[in-house]
Amino acid sequence: WNYEFKNFIYAKRQQSIIKYFNTFDHIIVLAETFKQQISELNIHSTKISVVTTGIDKNEFKSLTKKNESESTLNILFLSRIEKAKGITEFIESLPKVVEQFPNIRYHIAGSGDYLDSIKIHPVALSYSEHIIFHGYIRGKKKLNLFKNSDLFVFPSYSEGCPVSVLEALAAGLPIIFTEVGALPDILKNNINGIKVAKQSSKEIAEAIISLMDNETLRKNISIENLKYSSNFDLTIIHKKLETIYTTL
Repeated sequence: WNYEFKNFIYAKRQQSIIKYFNTFDHIIVLAETFKQQISELNIHSTKISVVTTGIDKNEFKSLTKKNESESTLNILFLSRIEKAKGITEFIESLPKVVEQFPNIRYHIAGSGDYLDSIKIHPVALSYSEHIIFHGYIRGKKKLNLFKNSDLFVFPSYSEGCPVSVLEALAAGLPIIFTEVGALPDILKNNINGIKVAKQSSKEIAEAIISLMDNETLRKNISIENLKYSSNFDLTIIHKKLETIYTTL
């Protein structure tokens, strides 16, 4: 959901957009905020459904958490590596976190146009011993990375409904997140993790430090996220889509 494009097209071609949406029998969007914005075009809300993306919970059933005796603290960023995903702010949060936790490791998984640029960011070069770039991963490698992580950080500027966040829930990881796309619908501050402002390395660092300092909160969030993630199993998502199609 690109807000800049949405604002541009609504301002320039609103009647055409209304006509376009009215050609459909039903509209499926990923977030309540997207439904509200389409409804503002006088598209009746009963014609719009919110259905999130989903995950295969079976993949995570055998996942066991890392050994708490391990001294290294692992922070995971898994996404396409693009500037708009907040990767710069994530990297720039590292110096402040290292001051409190010298045994911290930032794990960055994914590929994208911005990967080469972020690898030569001054912080990435100065703190290279604290950063591991995994590249694109999938399958067992991805599951093992979730298993061995303590926190998941997703400070994106804009989103739909990112699957990686749902995977982090299924892995029982506390999530540091920005309120974009479907995330305000899915994640609650201090329940599933900690909310931070967009483009704020300072708030990311503070959230990481706060969670790492509070083992009780981390464990409570982990228990909640493991349970809550069942709502996003693909069997449930498929059923929602089936209901929409069969009732048209």
